[in-house]
Amino acid sequence: MLSRTGVPRGGSRRFGIPRELASMPRDMPAHRRPPRVRMSPPGGGDPLSRGRDALARCDWSAARDLFLETTAGSDHAEALEGLGWAFHYLDDEEHMFDARERAYRVYLERGDHRSAARVAMWLAFDYAEFRGDRAVASGLFERARELLAGVEVSAEHAWLAIIEAHEVLLGEKDPTRATALATDALRIALEAGSRDLAVMARAVEGLARVTAGHIEEGMRRLDAAVAAAVGGEMQDINAIGPVCCYIIHACERVRDYERASQWCERLKELTTRWSSQALLGTCRVQYAGVLMSRGEWRAAEAELTAGRDLLARVRPGLARGALPRLAELRRRQGDWEEAAVLFRRVEHTPLGQLGLAELAYDQQDFAGAADLAERYLRRFAADDQLERAPGLELLARTRIAQHDDRAAAALVAEIQGIATLVGTPPLAASAAVTAGLLELARGAFGDARRRFEDAVDLFSRSGCPFEAGCARLELARALEALGRPAPSRAEALGARQALAHLGACRLVERIDAFLDGLTPAPTAGAKGERRATLTAREVEVLRLVARGLSDKEIAARLSLSPHTIHRHVSNILLKLEQPSRAAAVALATRQALM
Repeated sequence: MLSRTGVPRGGSRRFGIPRELASMPRDMPAHRRPPRVRMSPPGGGDPLSRGRDALARCDWSAARDLFLETTAGSDHAEALEGLGWAFHYLDDEEHMFDARERAYRVYLERGDHRSAARVAMWLAFDYAEFRGDRAVASGLFERARELLAGVEVSAEHAWLAIIEAHEVLLGEKDPTRATALATDALRIALEAGSRDLAVMARAVEGLARVTAGHIEEGMRRLDAAVAAAVGGEMQDINAIGPVCCYIIHACERVRDYERASQWCERLKELTTRWSSQALLGTCRVQYAGVLMSRGEWRAAEAELTAGRDLLARVRPGLARGALPRLAELRRRQGDWEEAAVLFRRVEHTPLGQLGLAELAYDQQDFAGAADLAERYLRRFAADDQLERAPGLELLARTRIAQHDDRAAAALVAEIQGIATLVGTPPLAASAAVTAGLLELARGAFGDARRRFEDAVDLFSRSGCPFEAGCARLELARALEALGRPAPSRAEALGARQALAHLGACRLVERIDAFLDGLTPAPTAGAKGERRATLTAREVEVLRLVARGLSDKEIAARLSLSPHTIHRHVSNILLKLEQPSRAAAVALATRQALM
């Protein structure tokens, strides 16, 4: 399984397999078949054949026992290779490494360089995923390349080409070069007669094209590949898994969350059927991102922690992929301290740097946010538009906050161009928010209002409640600037309700501060008493005090911190000039504040 990941709507003819793949002969010579987990037995009832059949059924335990029977007393290379796969899917790291290293040595001693290269490639993945040993993995890939030099073109050559395209795309962030490499990988796979790897090469090419901004063309390739993967036209689960993950990855990049959700569900079904813990863990982490975007934060956290813990047990090299998503969830919840700790654990990664930049912006460290956003953007080629988009949005916001309207305007224009190219509502909504912030800073309050209204509508239609709530707060600010306090208060209260329901405590407090700053309505006092003036939030707190709730209980009810409630109560006593809560409640009752 490749360590990074990618999803179509079903039912259309355009999701069929490309002509050159559909016409590929299925009965290829044995030396030209791809290295598969699902190996078809060559016939007979010997333990080796039955072990291969067990692998094809994903019955890993039975396959292990049969291959062990074959290797008893001798080093049988094919059986050792099959045994390595059985231990791989049983997550038995120690015995997997032993079986594969023995198979590698036996193939070398036999002079079978093609098979030795195949085992070396999978050992490389093992070192990367199980142990995080990237240097060892790199050395093994290079050794596989040396062993295949001068050998007739085969599926192993296709695997190496696909791996190189994968690394250039997701590691070096160069979609143009990755597209060229994936096209070459497709040619090699077709020449080698490997249907599965030809489909996988098309998927890598599709993701590369999507990343470069060629959305329709790239998604068309991904659609075809995934249709083959989930439709039973592929046999190798080590190719099927990445194909499905590539399209989920593409959907996240273009922010097509509904589409990604549908395919995540399908992939979870497949991983359960295969009894693949690593694939299941990876899928759970990806699905958590979809749940977070839909505002299902409790479910997202459950999937993230379960996926992270599962991967930590079976694929430690992949477990860190859950950290930036969990950190982003904590940032949205307002737990900045834990978010910072988690982001710093992956600060060398693009998502870690982007998360720390967002965190700096939240804390109004605009210079720090700008530095981190620029650092993030330097990691991507100019044509990697989808990866650049979130960094551009954040940098535009920081420039606006720093009153650098000229730089912000150039960034906003670039963001709007990407949004137009991609065409998904969430990306269009994000572009509208950024443009609205610039209009607000320039004093064009009416234009800002329209931008924010569009963003609220687009985010709401896309099922993105957190983003919609944030956009409503900006809309409230624009309405206040237009001298319309009543609709401004209504939008702010709507944003507060949505964000409090999600559990975004810091943003709720920010909205409360905004509401406190709006002109309050005067209150009527009883005869002989000075009229008191309380904010809407203070009145809400005082009502709960009157019901006998403690600061902690009120905080839980209003999605605020106990410290904030204590501050509100102190302000109430000061404004009403009362020595106790009971006295404040009595006075407020007489003045009809509640």
